[in-house]
Amino acid sequence: MRVQCGVLTAGMALLVLARNGVLFLVGWEAMALAAFLLIATEHDKAPARRAAWVYLVATHLCTLCLAAAIALMAGGGGLEWRAGAFDALAPERVVLVFALATTGFLIKAGLMPLHVWLPAAHASAPSHVSAVLSGVMLKMGAYGVLRFCALLPPLPATCGLVVAIVAGISALLAVAATLGQSDVKRLLAYSSIENLGIVFCGIGLALVGRSLGITELVVLGLGGGLFHVLNHALFKPLLFLAAGSIVHATGTREIDQLGGLARRMPRTALAFVVGAAAICGLPPLCGFAGEFALYLGLFRAATLDGPWIGALGIALLACLAMVGGLAVVAFVRCTATIFLGAPRSPHAAHAHESPRTVTGTLFVLAALCVAVGLAPWTCVPLLDLAIAPFLPPSGSVSLGALVPFGIVSAIAFATAIAVAGGLLWLRNRARRVAPATARVGTWDCGFVDASSPRLQYTGSSFAQFATRVLGWAVRERRESQAPLELFPAPHAFRRHAREPLLHDGFEPFLHRVAERCTALRFLQRGKLHVYLLYILAVLLLLLAWSTLVTRAHT
Repeated sequence: MRVQCGVLTAGMALLVLARNGVLFLVGWEAMALAAFLLIATEHDKAPARRAAWVYLVATHLCTLCLAAAIALMAGGGGLEWRAGAFDALAPERVVLVFALATTGFLIKAGLMPLHVWLPAAHASAPSHVSAVLSGVMLKMGAYGVLRFCALLPPLPATCGLVVAIVAGISALLAVAATLGQSDVKRLLAYSSIENLGIVFCGIGLALVGRSLGITELVVLGLGGGLFHVLNHALFKPLLFLAAGSIVHATGTREIDQLGGLARRMPRTALAFVVGAAAICGLPPLCGFAGEFALYLGLFRAATLDGPWIGALGIALLACLAMVGGLAVVAFVRCTATIFLGAPRSPHAAHAHESPRTVTGTLFVLAALCVAVGLAPWTCVPLLDLAIAPFLPPSGSVSLGALVPFGIVSAIAFATAIAVAGGLLWLRNRARRVAPATARVGTWDCGFVDASSPRLQYTGSSFAQFATRVLGWAVRERRESQAPLELFPAPHAFRRHAREPLLHDGFEPFLHRVAERCTALRFLQRGKLHVYLLYILAVLLLLLAWSTLVTRAHT
């Protein structure tokens, strides 16, 4: 696994540093193949193998889109990525390049409806691999969109509008799907889709502002989006590593089989609570500052005059407000079900805390979440450097000049003091010696075990109302057998969350495609010389096509 992690890191570093289209693709492919091997770490399990192969197909569709975009760019400006190299591209070609590149990058980022690979890959991969994939690799999609936008001439406002709308819908659908998940890692995977949707809302807003010449929208949109990239790189690895600690201690990822882990795993519980609060955008943690900047940008867009820019700002404000509220519901449900109450299974009853080397890593990430939340202005110089290429030379504006980070910090400090004071008061109250009282059992109406953990609310029941209201985004599939006999035997009840877009849309379509492709299996003979013949034939066809195109132009 060390080799795969090294190749993944090297691939991401290469594509970030590349100033050549071919080198960019080499870094992209190295990253993609290393991620495939990391997802397939537990290849002895069928779900892991399937998730890895689905990811491999998706990432090569992404690579195909990027290769086509780079080829179109090379036809008008060469393969070297220099400033102004592609200013001579025709407007139609610029839009086509942007569409192809953005499609590829959105597949990598996992935005709906291009998220086919992401939930299963994050759930099946080891937790530390999921932390790297979600915390770092998904951001390469956002980086790629910004890199291509910086290289290309100014795009029409429609491009930014489409990105913002797709991102807003993706964030809303993803957080709705989060509510119905019973697997803690799958829940975190859908949460990653939601957070990348928030990031791309900011990118779309910035592209609209750049096209219309509104510097404030560029600074606030990119500043809020990139700040959220930084924050997500802190709290999402924290949550995935904490989930890995839980899975290691209990042997299960099912939320409804856990419970009472706060007593058995107090350090992990504290770290998970910090990460959950940060991902919900609550002060005094890092998620608050980034979303605050993005909300300011959307409020600014909502107040602008124009046929559609104001409507876009209002729609995205409503969408992100709903996303934030549903995220709170999802993570309150997840945190309370896992850590509070009584153990719901022997797995949870016999859980043990992880070693201090593991929880120490969690505390470092949690401390960074708190530090960035209390002092968000420390990140402004880095964000200004990233925003500068998208601003006109005469219109450079600092993010700190548009966002009152002093007020944000004051709110964070006040909240931190209030939370710390409340915790100290609760601790002192718990330590008080209560007067001696006799404890006797309560009449339980004849039940044998009224204290059974099965009488607790489950995570599914906690979110039942929300999942019913959002049935268009997440559907429940129930399996039960009613006790109808005179002396009924034990019966069971199970529920599964089904995402209509994934399970009822993509999966049946892909199954039909796979059935049609079986007719082409005769091409796969397992003989090396036949494969070399295929390569030679394709090469000759490409040479012939290139010759014909060259003659047509001359």
